[in-house]
Amino acid sequence: MFRFLVLIIVICVALTAATDSHIRHSADPCDSTTNGLIDGERLEYDIYYNYGFVWLSAGEVVFTTSQDGDHYLVEVTGKTHPAYSRVFKVDDYFATQIDKHTGLPDYFVRRVHEGKYRKYDSLAFDQQHFRAVSYVGKTRADVKEQRMDFTTCMHDMLSIVYQVRALNFDTITVGTSVPYEVAFDGETYDLAMLFKGIQRKRIKKLGHRDTYVVEPQVVAGAVFDEETTMTLYTTTDQLKVPLLVESPVSIGSVKAVLRSLESVSYK
Repeated sequence: MFRFLVLIIVICVALTAATDSHIRHSADPCDSTTNGLIDGERLEYDIYYNYGFVWLSAGEVVFTTSQDGDHYLVEVTGKTHPAYSRVFKVDDYFATQIDKHTGLPDYFVRRVHEGKYRKYDSLAFDQQHFRAVSYVGKTRADVKEQRMDFTTCMHDMLSIVYQVRALNFDTITVGTSVPYEVAFDGETYDLAMLFKGIQRKRIKKLGHRDTYVVEPQVVAGAVFDEETTMTLYTTTDQLKVPLLVESPVSIGSVKAVLRSLESVSYK
């Protein structure tokens, strides 16, 4: 149930933001005129299995942003609760180091521990020369080095969120499908989303909220199954904070619900 859920949430946030970048800035990954990074921001999500009136609490995902010299450090952790870990343990960590001046990532790392599945993935970017060195393996001890060349600046799955999150989301037309590209796992991935407009949505513990609704359309392959679908609901203000992520499974659905938000922008 929890398989790849942390990755789904991360990409959902990126998909939300990428829409405005495509409409207003031709999806230019080198454009650093907008910066959605907020020092000290913390987003906490509860992960549930939901079937009818049944809500089983399975774990949590936490996003944090902090300053580290000339860089911002964005970190994401995903963990199952101890009771659920006896069935299927998840202990995931994602991080990106973003240059304050360019808005581009210098380094990205992903450490995945999901049941018996293990993955270590890191990228050291050379943005000036449009290239990166990737290290991918089951663990850090058995990685294989791979050199990657890009045709332009490149983002990872976290940095793309903060490249475009501050843009105006009201300019996109309902029904528009927007593609964009990120690098991880030693490859570049073409991802897309469908914007479905504004909906009044009842969200667990948050009540009824006006939300932007998007449906990410992921690329099947090593990361996602072909049947993977999901829906994302965000706030309709300039921060576009994801409030709810839903991904159906064979019976019921898996949901990530915003539990807590700490940000100077909301104070």
